[in-house]
Amino acid sequence: MMLFASVWFAIFAIDELLVDAVWLWLRLRGRTRSQQLRTVPDGELAGLAAVLVPAWSEAHVIGAMIARAFAAWPQKTRWVHGIAFQGWERMGWPLRLADLWMRLRDRRGPLVAMAMAVAYALVLLWPVLALAESLGLAPVRPRDPLLAQLLLFNLASLLWRLGMRGMFTAREYGWREGLLAMLRLPVGNVIAIMSTRRAMVAYLGVLTGGRLRWEHTIHRIHPFQADTKRLGGEKQSLDPLGSGMGDRRAVAVGDRQRRDLAIAAQ
Repeated sequence: MMLFASVWFAIFAIDELLVDAVWLWLRLRGRTRSQQLRTVPDGELAGLAAVLVPAWSEAHVIGAMIARAFAAWPQKTRWVHGIAFQGWERMGWPLRLADLWMRLRDRRGPLVAMAMAVAYALVLLWPVLALAESLGLAPVRPRDPLLAQLLLFNLASLLWRLGMRGMFTAREYGWREGLLAMLRLPVGNVIAIMSTRRAMVAYLGVLTGGRLRWEHTIHRIHPFQADTKRLGGEKQSLDPLGSGMGDRRAVAVGDRQRRDLAIAAQ
């Protein structure tokens, strides 16, 4: 099990490094700017959850994120079910290598969750096995050099991802939020494992003749409801119903000052 988890995590780490390298190469060639797909007039509540904005600028993507773990669980379940399982069934697998790689990246969620579940189980079992070996209750297993190298590589990639996660979050929201972003990583992993199981059960129900049902997410605010022109004069409540399920949002603004006003309104 340890070898299985280590190999999968190494593959995912190499994949992330390749993506970072491609984006860096495109950034150096000046080919990373995207075009906005739609302009939303003032006062219009659009049906979009996000819009594309020019990359590598002060503009930010509009989005609403769930602020509670148990509210994020069904949202993650819907993503895994739709992208990984229903996407597999509806769109299949392309033959072109680039398309195949991108589809695999989109649908790797269940594999990642499986590897994480095995890894967390090993974290709990490892001290028990070590104690049993020291007491002579279990045979001492020889150490595998390849497995040791994989564990070191995975540890280095984990520290790299934690550092990048904390650094970029701290740059936008301060060092406290950067630290909390790193500490929330295990929580996100547990949500991913639980959501994958729930999505798999739902998909198996569809395969056995059941009706396709999508998990619903309760949003107390839509991202397009945020009026950036009024954020400087008053703070807007993110939880108007007092349910404790308010959404944390990032508002697409044209300059850092207005973006900071949007964050302060939280």
